[in-house]
Amino acid sequence: MIKMLFNLCKKILPLTLLSFIFISQSFGQEAKSIAVIGFINQGERSDDNINLTITKSLTTFLSKIPGVKVSPYTEVEKITKQDGFWEQNKLDVTAASDIGLKLKVKQIIIGDYRVNKKKETIAINVYVYDAITSELKMKRQYEGGSGRDIFDTIDNLIRSTSSALAGRNITMGRLKVDIEAAGLYRLYINAYPQKDVKRRDGFNDNVVANENVEVSIRAVNNKEENEVYREFIKVPENNTYEIKYRPAQTKRALYFPLKVLEGGLGASVGVNWRFTDSLSINALGGAVYIAETIIPTASLDLKWNFWKDTMYASAGGFCYFSKSLIISPTVMVGFEIWNIFLEAGVRYSFAAVDGGIKPLLGIGYRF
Repeated sequence: MIKMLFNLCKKILPLTLLSFIFISQSFGQEAKSIAVIGFINQGERSDDNINLTITKSLTTFLSKIPGVKVSPYTEVEKITKQDGFWEQNKLDVTAASDIGLKLKVKQIIIGDYRVNKKKETIAINVYVYDAITSELKMKRQYEGGSGRDIFDTIDNLIRSTSSALAGRNITMGRLKVDIEAAGLYRLYINAYPQKDVKRRDGFNDNVVANENVEVSIRAVNNKEENEVYREFIKVPENNTYEIKYRPAQTKRALYFPLKVLEGGLGASVGVNWRFTDSLSINALGGAVYIAETIIPTASLDLKWNFWKDTMYASAGGFCYFSKSLIISPTVMVGFEIWNIFLEAGVRYSFAAVDGGIKPLLGIGYRF
């Protein structure tokens, strides 16, 4: 009898060890903590797209919470489409848990919803299960508007569910990122990819408020990424934090200012060379029309952006050639929005005739 038990243990023990090693590798260092599998529509088929909105929004927001690791939506979408999970009429916890095991997560979020067309309301059930044991960990129900108010309803769901999962009260603010450079960039929040951004196509979305959030911008070149910006920010609740990324040494070849000076109109073309986040140099050449005469001009000035890349001041030199070289130091202040700028200032003329302080007004466009 003892010999039989000994032989049986010899057979079972290796299998047990192999199973332990497999589970340890599957749910070890590479394990993600949670995955949002999706929400089943229990109403009319025309409301199927609400699942995508809830799943994407909840996944994206959870990824922004420090300490919470969530499977990317693209990975979840690929597996759920293969398994046909979203096309089901009822929640299948076993199927959802199998998807969670494939994603190597510890917990899964699933749910269902039904839209009341007459009352324009939606009822959403949210469930959190252990991906390995299929044990129910949390259940929540949310009701709200399904028309124009549906995004407020989803925001309330996200805020409440996130707070329950994180074990603390989660509040929201907004992050706005503008890219002022050519090329493609990828935005990361807390090391989780959010969106590919480029010039005139930035990022504006909810983030966790009143907590340190890591923001990283990476330049994308083919399949390679190079981090060009990183900052830890803290967004106040119900406020917007703005980031404008403009790399150092950005050159703008097409720079067209039109300036009005005593009795004349000047036009210039030049280059703006930015060598820090707030300092740049403008070099321009052009002509001014005074007293029915076209006179060539040149200018060089140092520009300082002192408020959100919108308000700036500059100081430099302006010169024109009228029989002799006339040099005029200049001081300007300006306002720029959508690459259109307005500026006003003064210059001092060293001309022997009609010299002294002269006003300057300018308008122009930068590419």
